Amino acid sequence: MEPSDNHLRSSILQLGGFHTQMSYLGTIGHLMTGSGLRGLLEMMYTLDAVVHMLSGKAVAKAVRGHFLVDSVLNALLASSTFDIALPSVVSEETDPATTVIDKRGEISASECEEMEEGDNACSKNKMKDDIDDAYLSSCLQLFDQVVKKEVSAEVVASSQELDWIEAKFAETKSKLLTSRASRLWLQYVEMLDILRRFIKGERTGNRNLHLYFMKEMLPYLAASGHSLYAKSVYIYLQQMQTLQKQHPEVFSAFLADYHVRRRSDRFWAGLSTDIGIEQTLLRRMKSVGGLTSGRGMGDSQRTQWLLSRPACADMNSAVQEVTGSENTTSGQHAESSQSRMRRDDEDILHAISLEFSSFKRSICL
Repeated sequence: MEPSDNHLRSSILQLGGFHTQMSYLGTIGHLMTGSGLRGLLEMMYTLDAVVHMLSGKAVAKAVRGHFLVDSVLNALLASSTFDIALPSVVSEETDPATTVIDKRGEISASECEEMEEGDNACSKNKMKDDIDDAYLSSCLQLFDQVVKKEVSAEVVASSQELDWIEAKFAETKSKLLTSRASRLWLQYVEMLDILRRFIKGERTGNRNLHLYFMKEMLPYLAASGHSLYAKSVYIYLQQMQTLQKQHPEVFSAFLADYHVRRRSDRFWAGLSTDIGIEQTLLRRMKSVGGLTSGRGMGDSQRTQWLLSRPACADMNSAVQEVTGSENTTSGQHAESSQSRMRRDDEDILHAISLEFSSFKRSICL
């Protein structure tokens, strides 16, 4: 413990979100060992890349790979829940809603013919199917309205259709809990949901999401043996609980989205503090003219290099102003390009098409 008059006691240490995310990705890879996840990821990336993805080192590839697997699992869940043919099976000219209704009608009719005293049961099943079909058609209409921007997100969030979808998914998941393999994959989906929302909190600068989903990571970090990060997250959350009382000005700044760094004013452009250091200070240190390019790492070299950074930045800005050139980035995110979306669709359909693979059998759908 530091003395009460030490200036270090007024310092606030912030746990880097990027390296916490790396540790959590390694946690997911460790907990899913032997589940078949590695084989599925090898359909999208090379063997060496998958090794780094599961260890949490190749962050961008790991996030993309895990989210694609999550899309596959949700497609299988939706197919089982709503009795919808998978995308690789349905032809382009077939209407999914029509396929669902016709399929259910045939099943209900055959069951009614085989049942001797099942008139009441058949009528109840038919009534239930009619209600489900009506809700499903309403969901499709609501989706079309969202695509056309005719309804707001608030209307969708409070709609009965969304509650119905959530209830149907919960019913299907409760049935799958009887299998240990299914429980593992459902836990995997929950872990990815934590990861997705944590990334959202970092990118949008939402401190409450940042803290809440760090707390949700704790049991998984501890279960996978990442004890150092589990301890660090625990201590960090304790300090953040007393931040408003001990450092109200810092607390107000964090609530104003200043717990992340931004290099542009776009909404989805927040950067964790540690990745900001990686992209600026360490990047220049390891590039041409940096400390690792023959200058040496002695005290004098480090001091000279650090003190020259502000002057170099001013000179860089002046040269750009004189020449009329500037470094800019496209407003389009790399993940939203046509080629990337096409590749994502191909990988998802390839994974879904493995109808008789051990991967699909393991989730018991």
